[in-house]
Amino acid sequence: RPRPTTWDRCLDVPAPQRCPHCGGDGRVHTDCDPDEHLQEDVLDGRLQVVLYRHVVARCQVCRKWVQQPGEGELLLSKIGPHARAMAAFLHFDIGISSRKVPRAMEGLTGLDFTAAALLGFEAKLARRAKPLVDDIASKIASTNGAVNADETYSSLDGRRAYFWLHAADKYVHFRFSISRAGIISRRILGADFTGVLVTDCYSGYDAQPARAKQKCLAHLTRTARDWQKVVPAESLAAVFFTEIQAWVTRGCRLHRLRHTLTGEELALEIAWLRKEQQRLETTDALDHDKARRLQGRLCRYRDEWLTFLDDPRVPTTNNRAEQLLRQLVILRKLTFGHRSLAGAHRTARLMTVKETAKQHGHRVLDFFYRLAVDPTRRVLQHLYSGP
Repeated sequence: RPRPTTWDRCLDVPAPQRCPHCGGDGRVHTDCDPDEHLQEDVLDGRLQVVLYRHVVARCQVCRKWVQQPGEGELLLSKIGPHARAMAAFLHFDIGISSRKVPRAMEGLTGLDFTAAALLGFEAKLARRAKPLVDDIASKIASTNGAVNADETYSSLDGRRAYFWLHAADKYVHFRFSISRAGIISRRILGADFTGVLVTDCYSGYDAQPARAKQKCLAHLTRTARDWQKVVPAESLAAVFFTEIQAWVTRGCRLHRLRHTLTGEELALEIAWLRKEQQRLETTDALDHDKARRLQGRLCRYRDEWLTFLDDPRVPTTNNRAEQLLRQLVILRKLTFGHRSLAGAHRTARLMTVKETAKQHGHRVLDFFYRLAVDPTRRVLQHLYSGP
């Protein structure tokens, strides 16, 4: 990268009081000229070059030359943290492909860099994000509330792969895997998971231990609506599909309005939902294979459709998981997946911290900047502190 010949700002940076390597005392060499570091960054919406002048110092214990970063400085980096945070924001939050982010940055700010440089920015951010990702995963696994889980397909060098999502309260976790086996989810939540798992009817979640499970009612009514179109209008199967949709609609309305109902009204609605479920499971004379298949699904998960009646915190659908996966679906359609496993894991880490930061009320651009410049402990405290 060409070295800038002029600069917009000049900052003097003192030597650190303690050696960052061993903690020893440092000795300032006043007879040496300051070390100069030129860094290009996007400040106040435009490209600026900052000259950092570091006082020369050496640790008296480990004998290493020591420096501390100045305000907004990344040591030994030619491009600063504001520009790196903006590039990551454009890629992971706006959804611009990695090949087009440099063009967008050059057009918006005048800063020119390559797509390979962007991958380097993201790799450093992902390494700094790993402790945060591990902490988020542990918080989701230890919750006793509802955890939404889902997965979406992606590709790895042309082969089928998957992104797994688990979300609880204000914590969101993504993981990339070439496998769709349910053991991936069990590794994330652990064998001691005591929350309520909210999923669709994918059988990979069947072996996951949990205090309770809630199957997505939106998936059930969507299947009934789609299959109703392929059966005769006057058939028993069509009537069955209509009754399924009415049952789901009434259950979702109860969950949404239960705080407005009296105790007696709530008890009557709950009793009707349970009785109607039993009737739908036992009705016979269904005249189409698709109706019998959907009835079999009702019976298979009979204890997992109305869990929300006993715990108001449990949602009736898995819509939250699908909404959180939407950004990855868009990226998949724009980029056709990933070429390397490292890139896929990097995406999962940065999507994890980005979505969790948004759930806690942080601006994504500001959080990526903090992730680039602050120590991990401070970033972790900031993440959970709210805006």
